[in-house]
Amino acid sequence: MHKTKNQAKFWALTAALSATLLAARVLPALACATLAPDPKDSVNVVDESAIIIWDAAKKREHFIRGATFESSAKDIGFIGPTPSTPELSSARREAFGILEKALEPKVEHRVNRGYIWSLFLGRGGSDKTESATATTANTVENATSDAPEKPRRTTASVRVLQTRQVAGYDATTLKADDVGALSRWLHKNGYVLTGDFRDWLQPYVRDGWVVTAFKIRKQNNNQKQFSSALVRMSFDAEKPFYPYREPASARKNHSENSTRSLRVFFIGDERVSGAIGENSQRDWPGKAQWSDKLSDHLNQSQRANLAQQLAINPKQFSAKARLTSFEDFSSPRPGFDEVYFSPSAKQDKILPAPLIIETNKFTYIPLDLIFILAVIAFFIARAVIGRRKARLSPTLS
Repeated sequence: MHKTKNQAKFWALTAALSATLLAARVLPALACATLAPDPKDSVNVVDESAIIIWDAAKKREHFIRGATFESSAKDIGFIGPTPSTPELSSARREAFGILEKALEPKVEHRVNRGYIWSLFLGRGGSDKTESATATTANTVENATSDAPEKPRRTTASVRVLQTRQVAGYDATTLKADDVGALSRWLHKNGYVLTGDFRDWLQPYVRDGWVVTAFKIRKQNNNQKQFSSALVRMSFDAEKPFYPYREPASARKNHSENSTRSLRVFFIGDERVSGAIGENSQRDWPGKAQWSDKLSDHLNQSQRANLAQQLAINPKQFSAKARLTSFEDFSSPRPGFDEVYFSPSAKQDKILPAPLIIETNKFTYIPLDLIFILAVIAFFIARAVIGRRKARLSPTLS
């Protein structure tokens, strides 16, 4: 896999997969399952990247997502469903750059030696030229450190599990028994729901998941593309997953001609593969592009830096940690369920061909200089031979 030209460096979860964008005003459901504060506004996801770190022993997932958005909306928000109450902490987008560094192809240096016959005096020694070819082949901000709040009941079937301020967001984690009651709570607190958002939310309420509602205001309303800080969500789960589900309207609004990319960095004990749905699995368009031990591409210092950027324990990146990178360019996406990961039947490496740096070292041999030296040597030899003959010849009287 070659380096991408631009890494996705902005974070926000969309309803497309565990993150439905909302706003503090009117929020019609639009393309990509994103929502805007006014019917004339839209929020489009241009590209996305996510980091999933799976602790199999503890059955705990750390989820960080970055995205680039285009929107004229002033206030945005999103909802992130998780199987259990998440720990929230800020993270730094430099983490994506570190992982991109790990994916770079190995560099091999080769020296090509040869001779060049020249007709020009004064050019000798060796000359060097270099070329690169590649062959084809298969300070971290902490979240508020107060203890988890005691769940408080706000309505007959909605409970507030925690409230946090993290990475510039106001975050509230909710547990609901009824999707209607949850929708009313969100509406009352500035999240105006429209379209088929309730249908998208229903499976999470039915399965007993919690939802964390985030709010943030754009700092510059004149910018169509905007950024927000990264947030790490760490939660207990039976199986690692990527929140891929989208409202039906979002899937319809994305045409096959629209540009949309998704990259997922998965770090666990072994190489994994992804499938849509936990039980009735279907093929996921995301393809594994890279897989190998992280320690073979990032040294201990670099892995410690990665842990610092994500505000997690460095032990998550031990010598046996395996990184697998996926890319998904499908549009529209088959986002009718989440993408669940499981150990792959193939555990071999997936690496790009090495980047070959060739150095050419040529020795120049000047023919004209050799000719002159040969002529001089000829006359010298002739003179020497002449003197010898003169000494050996008898003296005539």
